[in-house]
Amino acid sequence: MAAAILVVDMLRGFLEQGHPLYFGDAARSIIPNIRRLLEQELAKGGKVFFICDHHSPDDLEFNFAAFTALPALIRAATNVPWSTWRECLVPSL
Repeated sequence: MAAAILVVDMLRGFLEQGHPLYFGDAARSIIPNIRRLLEQELAKGGKVFFICDHHSPDDLEFNFAAFTALPALIRAATNVPWSTWRECLVPSL
């Protein structure tokens, strides 16, 4: 039976320097392992699904305490139109 692999939030905004929500080099360290897993499972006929969240600038999620201190620029940076989702994925995947 082929596997289904879910790749969640592997976004440039979290994983590339220069983006407002960059999590640092430690976060990037998982990229080679994810790529290796994807290559293995694709070779066996597996399917890959990229799961990425989307927020409008006035999303209720930003009302939680963890987000209230973020400047509007950072909140707006997470508002990526669905038509450009692929551009948001880490290119090495």
